[in-house]
Amino acid sequence: MKVAVYGSLRKGFHNHNAFLSKAEFLETTQTVNKYDMYSLGSYPYVDLDNQDLDTNITVEVYEIDKDILSRLDYLEGYPSFYNRTEVKLENGMAAWMYHINNRVGGYRKTKPVTSGDWLQFKQEKVA
Repeated sequence: MKVAVYGSLRKGFHNHNAFLSKAEFLETTQTVNKYDMYSLGSYPYVDLDNQDLDTNITVEVYEIDKDILSRLDYLEGYPSFYNRTEVKLENGMAAWMYHINNRVGGYRKTKPVTSGDWLQFKQEKVA
């Protein structure tokens, strides 16, 4: 199965090596549908239910097994904090993507990531 990651699980971020080092990287692409991404400081969240920002989300796609999926579910607090939904990608694939579960904790007032690309957002903050 495939997973599409957009935040702290991407290469170079703090959760990548611990959770995806044994997964096969397929490619970087974007979601077909447009969603909203917001920053929570050290990681982002995506809201599938609202399209205020109306942007495609940049994701890295990995081939994973059930063990990795189980570990990702634990990390993401699935299903109580993050939920996961299979989304369509511009490369024609479909992949699981974690997203905020019913706007848990009122996170709607956090900083928007208008590009839909967490890596770009973090690089702009450093520059």
